[in-house]
Amino acid sequence: MTRASRRARSACRRSVLPGGVYRHRRTLTYETDGRFWVGVGLTRSERYLHIAVGSKITSESWLLDAADPTGAWSVVLPRRQGVEYSVEHQLGADGDRLLILHNDGAENFELVTAPLAEPSRWEPLIPHSADTRLLGAAAFADFTAVYYRRNGLTGLRILRADGSSHEVAFDDVVYTVSPGGNPEYETSTFRLAYVSLVTPELTAKRLELLRLSAPKARRFILLTNSANSVMVPQLEAAQERARTLGVQLIPFDARNASELDAALARIPQSGAGGVVVSADLLFLGNRAKIARTLRETRLPAIFPATEYHDAGVLMSYGPSLKQAMRRVAVYVDKILRGAKPADLPVQQPTKFELVINLKTAKTLGLEVPATLLARADEVIE
Repeated sequence: MTRASRRARSACRRSVLPGGVYRHRRTLTYETDGRFWVGVGLTRSERYLHIAVGSKITSESWLLDAADPTGAWSVVLPRRQGVEYSVEHQLGADGDRLLILHNDGAENFELVTAPLAEPSRWEPLIPHSADTRLLGAAAFADFTAVYYRRNGLTGLRILRADGSSHEVAFDDVVYTVSPGGNPEYETSTFRLAYVSLVTPELTAKRLELLRLSAPKARRFILLTNSANSVMVPQLEAAQERARTLGVQLIPFDARNASELDAALARIPQSGAGGVVVSADLLFLGNRAKIARTLRETRLPAIFPATEYHDAGVLMSYGPSLKQAMRRVAVYVDKILRGAKPADLPVQQPTKFELVINLKTAKTLGLEVPATLLARADEVIE
């Protein structure tokens, strides 16, 4: 922290009373509307003091040159009911600029830039998108990190000073990514928190459990999606387990809905004794169609999560989502107690749930072995 920024920080402090910011015992701002909170801090660049005022649906920001902490504050954008925005300061090639993430006429938010002297003169950086919600932006000396949600998954996009950009790729099918602690402005590193509930060994374990439900079968199908790179280690692990069990595992590839229809149409003539369904959003979204085909062909199958049971599937085996939510609660508690998110380790799931639907087993004419039932965490009767 620079000497000027230390002076700026000591010159202003948040009051112990709700809703106020004071400078040397003199009120800078006091929010009389009880719906709003008030906070003060430094921009990451340490060039400006920042007062943020916000409610659930409305926000307002004020800036002051940190080199002149006794000077006059300037509002970035006056508050308007229902308009939310956040502000980041960045030193660009053309001088100071603001990055403003807002929802003014943009339900999913958009990211714009504006000159420091004219914060209402916007230039779109990431325009509004109907299928992508922008959740946050962090400005650094040489890049900007943008946090977003698309198709239920969170992601990260990096915008570089030279105008190039890319989205960070994650191999897992289901995951959560969020920003970590990133206080340094001059840095080439961005810290993030990443949690995944998918491991390659799970597909192999599902094959083993399915084999117990159909001990006489010598051929099984693995419904997979080669467009998903995480499937490669899953397929390799499952093939290795198949060799150990002395059975044949045949991949049925489906990269989109039409290929899935074709793969399902091949199942009745495959001679397989069961189907392992990989963890993929394509299969989750088409679980009713997959389950219906397998019931019609009277084949046992195992699925990757309990969420598939609303389609009437036979079995599922995967991470405990309840445990995952409890872990999230533990993380939140640690952060509220002062832990830095960047210092918390990424943890793999430790509890996995086997759920068996005996109603579906009866429909298939399948008698589930008692040894398999004894291993189940839940039995649907």
